[in-house]
Amino acid sequence: IISIFGANFLASGSATASALPLPTQLGALNTTVSVCGQNIPLYSVLPGQINAQLPFECPVTGSVPLTVTVGGEVTAAQTINLALASPGIFTKNASGTGDGVVLHADYSLVSSASPARAGEQVMIYGTGLGPTSPSVATGAAATATNRTMNPVTISIGGQNAPVTYSGLSVGFAGLYQMNAIVPSGLSGSQAVVVTAGTGNVSRTGVTISVTQ
Repeated sequence: IISIFGANFLASGSATASALPLPTQLGALNTTVSVCGQNIPLYSVLPGQINAQLPFECPVTGSVPLTVTVGGEVTAAQTINLALASPGIFTKNASGTGDGVVLHADYSLVSSASPARAGEQVMIYGTGLGPTSPSVATGAAATATNRTMNPVTISIGGQNAPVTYSGLSVGFAGLYQMNAIVPSGLSGSQAVVVTAGTGNVSRTGVTISVTQ
């Protein structure tokens, strides 16, 4: 899942995909994004931001051009760099840092008022873990267990949190879910870090509330 920032992507308001598979065109100005030789699925379009899904069909590494078309007008091409994986954990405040989007087994949110307990399995949501087996069409909802091909490890508070599942979240397009066991000996707000493949590490500053 990528976000593109700029101006005049939409005249005003917002346009959001209302169903799956995701559309490749949104808004009154027929906004599209082209990457890897194709128009890519769009989650939403705002005047200054587009949220989209990078195609699984893109090369796994290297650089590719990206353009946005609005009302028939095409932007100058911008280069984006690709990697085997680029893990990111979604956060409650949508800034990329702070409390991560982490759920208990009953799908309630982990928080300082409802911390995760040692030995508990939690669900961590993010993006950028790379291809899965079996594969899923870009823009389509995952309908079964689609595990990541890149090995995924997670640390909480600097300790290994055994991963029981890493793959796409059923019913969503492009959303990854990681199930992990909270290690013992920790309490309070602790850093959570995801590594996918070799050396592809999520950004620092994402936290989870834990208790014994």
